[in-house]
Amino acid sequence: MFRHNMQAHLQAVDSTQSCTVLQREDGLAACNHYMMDRLQDKVNHLEGRIGDFATAFENATGCHPSHPVYAACQEPVLMVGRICCDSEGRLNERSVLLEGSIELSNGMRTRLDLSKLDSFKIFPGQVVVVKGSNPAGACIVAHQLYSSIPAPMPESSFDQLKQAAEASGEQGLCIVAAAGPFTSKDDVLFEPLQAVLNHCAERPPHVLLLLGPFVDAEHPLVQAGTLQDSFDDIFAAQVIEKIDSFLDRAGAHSQVVLVPSTRDIHHHAVFPQPPLPMDSISSRHPQAFTCLPNPAIFCCNEVAVGVVTSDVVKHLSGQEVQRGPPGDRLPNLAGHLLGQQSFYPMYPPAAGALLDSNLAGKLHLPVSPDILLLPSDLNPFAKLVSLPVAPPSEADTASRTQPKSASSNAGQVVCVNPGRLTKGSGGGTFSCFQIGMSEESRAAALGRAPATNGKLYHQVHARCKVTIRRV
Repeated sequence: MFRHNMQAHLQAVDSTQSCTVLQREDGLAACNHYMMDRLQDKVNHLEGRIGDFATAFENATGCHPSHPVYAACQEPVLMVGRICCDSEGRLNERSVLLEGSIELSNGMRTRLDLSKLDSFKIFPGQVVVVKGSNPAGACIVAHQLYSSIPAPMPESSFDQLKQAAEASGEQGLCIVAAAGPFTSKDDVLFEPLQAVLNHCAERPPHVLLLLGPFVDAEHPLVQAGTLQDSFDDIFAAQVIEKIDSFLDRAGAHSQVVLVPSTRDIHHHAVFPQPPLPMDSISSRHPQAFTCLPNPAIFCCNEVAVGVVTSDVVKHLSGQEVQRGPPGDRLPNLAGHLLGQQSFYPMYPPAAGALLDSNLAGKLHLPVSPDILLLPSDLNPFAKLVSLPVAPPSEADTASRTQPKSASSNAGQVVCVNPGRLTKGSGGGTFSCFQIGMSEESRAAALGRAPATNGKLYHQVHARCKVTIRRV
């Protein structure tokens, strides 16, 4: 009876548009200028990250990490700064410096001794709060290290969940995500892309998310300069036309979301990156396409999805220094983005990252998305990353006040590396998401009164099935 009532209610709703795709946060616009990366922009970017982290720490604990990193102190105090290396080489435990902000520490650097810590995970550019002493003003002896203050999870009202339930139906939301390259290194026929589209045609997803590169600058034929067609023509004929053929069969059921990569030779090579221009999408179904910047946070109905096509997981894996139980390394690397509230927390950036500090404000993660997509050359994975609660009360027992924000925002984020659709001459992997209805959505679809007038967390981790498929 319960199932019948819900089916009758959902069938009474117009389902011509089963999923709505909306960009949640303002990303980089197509009209932004780049190649204007001044020294002052780099200073502002780094200073802003330290200040934002200090503010987030204070909001979570009631303690302000205001002690200068260079000032001597015999008792443990709180200091904030970013992790740096004392040389041009790779970071290690003996080469760690803490660079303070210009506001609190005049931008000075002091050696950081981590020998008293049982465990830590650090990398260059990571902003941390250190509880420690500095006996002579030349070396900070760390007693505790706080490196993760994630943003809160997204919330929706009861009415918004009701609209989402009526749109997607009882089966919930289906998303397919694939990351380029989309063709083998031997040709530009884009057969792996066609294989994904054939899979989607059997059961059209609500959202088909395609992540660049589409026309890869690292493709051997592109580098050799032997292609007969222009890069724009290849994108139109091999990518858009194949998607159009899929949409001819899927109809209005599926939405296509395109996110570029800095390796796309037909698009602006800068990070953050503007979206692909809509006038380059010469499609028979223009209403089905959504072009997003890189990185971006967008919503599929109520589900918030974060995506960045720069291989930040691989970049972090080559620079992270850790002590203690290794745990599951790949999701731990993904957790750095959430804890630092940044799509690219490492600095200096890796070679080829093409980071423009003038645009780096668009890397901020204002919320911890329900799903975080991190395409990488490393092994595909689909893992839950738990968001830590506020730092423990012993952060500063002398000046501790009541927390200004509760720790109930802690949750779990579904972090996924779908892998590359093409690996060399062979096929790779892509990911499929099946997201069921939440209990609140189910109650809303039945017309029941809400249990609360406040907003509700989505709890996507408890109702999401992720499958990594091979081409």
